[in-house]
Amino acid sequence: MTSAKSQDEMQAHIAAGEALALFPDGVPGPISLHGQWWIIPVGQEHYQLADNDQAALLTTQAGRLAAGVAAARRAADHGPRRQP
Repeated sequence: MTSAKSQDEMQAHIAAGEALALFPDGVPGPISLHGQWWIIPVGQEHYQLADNDQAALLTTQAGRLAAGVAAARRAADHGPRRQP
């Protein structure tokens, strides 16, 4: 595995189902590829592997985002709340 990847390479991994973007907009946000987080450091153009602290934070944020999306979907499935 290389130590840097272009945004086009990451987009190809996402399109192939090999990677998952943290945010719906995808590239250039954080990407999980083969169980590892990749980020674009400030001032850089290419993705690099996140360090352990960054990866832990991204894993936590991904869990929170997934929980929020699931809660929003459940709320949408139940429709608007009725007023008493």
